[in-house]
Amino acid sequence: MLAPIMPHITEELYQEIYREYEEEKSIHISKWPEPKHPKFPVSHRKGETLIELISGLRKYKTENGLSLNSELQKVKIYTEKDVDKETLKRAMNITELEISENEPDLTEKIEEVKLDYSLAGPKYGDKIGEIEEALEEEEYRLEPGKLTVAGEILGPEMFKVITSYSASKGEIIETELATIQIAD
Repeated sequence: MLAPIMPHITEELYQEIYREYEEEKSIHISKWPEPKHPKFPVSHRKGETLIELISGLRKYKTENGLSLNSELQKVKIYTEKDVDKETLKRAMNITELEISENEPDLTEKIEEVKLDYSLAGPKYGDKIGEIEEALEEEEYRLEPGKLTVAGEILGPEMFKVITSYSASKGEIIETELATIQIAD
């Protein structure tokens, strides 16, 4: 792999170490190496999952003023992915780690409904102020694919719902591959 950018060194290494085991006289006329596994091996996917979980836990520690090596007493991870439990425990200093494929028992809370003013502004014009006020006072009805507010029905392209999740115990971190519950 290094031959195109380091031709002299790689050729010398090839001649000294590999030449007696290979068919080609030079590394520069040999074929590119083939991967042992044409698709990502399980260990690679495990590594990506581990990186994402560690990233989420590091973010939690940073946002809560904890040192990165501070101990977390109890962490529960909800995911269908294969997780290297022992590595995660050591890397993030977790005393008790549980992995579950079940869905977490969470309460969803709507934090805010944001308008897309580039679409809602031109359509509702002078009524935007009334719509904003009703949203601030939480006087709206949200249904799948529509928002009814101030006597108007807005389509899903005109708003975004910002939600947060909470658990009966601890804090929740959402990642792309998992939900992490920290119960310290």
